[in-house]
Order: sequence, then structure tokens, then C-alpha cells
Amino acid sequence: MPYGFGKFLEEQGKSQQTIKDYQLVIKLFFQFIDKKFHKEKELYEINPRDVKDFLQDKLEKGSNRSTVNKYLSILRVFFDYAWQVGKVSIDPVMKIKSLPIHKKSIPPSAQSYVELLELLPEIRNHSDYTTQRKLVYLLALKGLRNVDFQFKKQDVQIERECVNLLLKNRIITFKDKADRELFIEQEKFIRHQDTPYFLITKKHNQSIFPIAFTTVVSHLEIISNDYSIDPKITVSRIRKEYATFLYQEKRMTIENIAYILGIEIASTTKLIRNSLEEKYRVKE
Repeated sequence: MPYGFGKFLEEQGKSQQTIKDYQLVIKLFFQFIDKKFHKEKELYEINPRDVKDFLQDKLEKGSNRSTVNKYLSILRVFFDYAWQVGKVSIDPVMKIKSLPIHKKSIPPSAQSYVELLELLPEIRNHSDYTTQRKLVYLLALKGLRNVDFQFKKQDVQIERECVNLLLKNRIITFKDKADRELFIEQEKFIRHQDTPYFLITKKHNQSIFPIAFTTVVSHLEIISNDYSIDPKITVSRIRKEYATFLYQEKRMTIENIAYILGIEIASTTKLIRNSLEEKYRVKE
């Protein structure tokens, strides 16, 4: 595949079948572009309209919405990579939303922590999501703040039965086998990167930085679009939902919730109060 994209997918831990799927979709896309313009268009010349026309063409030729969304997800990964390696200055796919699929979407009124938690298995098994995107969602469900995502490799202790994440103000333990596998996959990828950080953002010149807040926002926004979650999920919103869930559903004390979130008791009280007030306003 062009620009070293195939090697990139291998480094991301994608299976050979998945890489073949990516290769096919990218080939179909460029064949469509060549036919549309009667010439080979340079990568930097491709714009959002070209991508939308390709997706519409697939719909008109009988592809269902799930398949078209898969095409979009693959193109999203490809052009994000092209942007990272400096082949395009603007990602033409970034603002294109996935087609809503109602049977898989979360209705606007159903945005509780429980429903976001129930979506986790599907996020973990999403074939087109990077391991890092899956981890961002998982970690957001544990109430991490934006700054908490910038932890280092040494802060992740992968044990035989669990993973311990050592944050500055608390320790989070992941006992689910599927969660542990995500950390293992990311560890395999990140061990070859010249950085002490576990989650990263790559700039155009291939410089590596701890994951940027904008990258976290982007991952959650893409998930929101793919699953028709409106309003979009954010770190702060999930954190509020998590605190309220622990208080109302798990019947935890404010002191215990403060310990879990790694914040002061007064801040926890305010967080839960604001969350409950927002819920009551929505009901009214």
C-alpha cells in the first residue's frame, strides 16, 4: 500500500486479513477517483466532496450503511496516517460523519454511564479502531481527566490476571481479560517507539509527543459519530456520569468516590451535585 501504510498497519497489530480489507477499499477509492476525473489525482488534491461522492456511489450500487461506514472508517485511518506522515496538510475525511445505523446507535435520551459501559465490548471489537482509540474510551469510562491520559510506560504494570495503572493520585486495576489484551497490544506497539509515554500523538514530522488533549477529544468524537451519540461524549461528561453511577447505582460514599476519582471530597460533592441537577433539568 502507498506511503508505507501497510507497514504502519502491521505495526498496529492488524491481521493480514484486515490489511487486505484496507488494501481493497483504498484500491476501490482510487479507482473511483481516477474514473471521476479521468486521471490520477494527487493525494493532497483529494477533498471531502470526493470522499462523500465515493461513499454515495457505493450506497447507490447497493452497499448497506454498515458497509459504507466501514469504507469510511478505513479511509479515515488512511488519511489520518497520510496527515501524520506529511502527505496531506488537511485530512479530507476528518469531519465526515458516519451514516446513522439506528439498531446500533445510542438514542439521545440514553446517555447514562450504564449504556456507555454496555457499548464497551463493541468498541473493543471494532475492527477499524486503533488500540489507542479503544483504550481512550476504556480509560474515559474510568473517570480519567484529560491530563491523566499522559501517563508513561512505567506506569502500566501488566500482571498475569490484571493490569494496574499507576496514576499520580490513584491506582486503577483492570481485571477484565479483554481490557488486559488492549494494554498488551498497545505495549507491543509502543515498545518500538522512542518515547516514555504509553499513549502518543505523532506530528507531521514524525515527532512523538504524549497524547494531546485534542487527540483524546478526536477519538471520542469519532466514536460518538459512529454510534450516533448526541450530544457527543467528552471526558468531562463521562467523568460526571461515572461519579453519579457510583453514587446512585453502587451506593458508594462520597469519600470512596473521591478516592476512586483521585480528587478532593468537596470537588466530588460538587461534581455529583452538578450532574444530578443537569439530569433533573433535562427531565423537566
